[in-house]
Amino acid sequence: MKLLLCNRKGNSMPKDDMIRMNGVVVDNSHGIFKIQLENGNEVRGNLSGKLRQKQIHILNGDKVTLEFSVMDTTQGRIVYRIG
Repeated sequence: MKLLLCNRKGNSMPKDDMIRMNGVVVDNSHGIFKIQLENGNEVRGNLSGKLRQKQIHILNGDKVTLEFSVMDTTQGRIVYRIG
């Protein structure tokens, strides 16, 4: 059984279609982070809801795990702080 995510337009997308990658935080600007991925690309990322609830602080130089949608790989969600 696949869980479905609904976007703002009402279209649904399987949760299995998310891409996970590791990267390093380069810049922090009001909750929007610029992240350098392992493959050299730079993307934008926001904190996931659980990291906000637990008040996990992300600083420049921290290694993080991002989750991307298959549709848009230029921005992602930070789901885990490695260190």
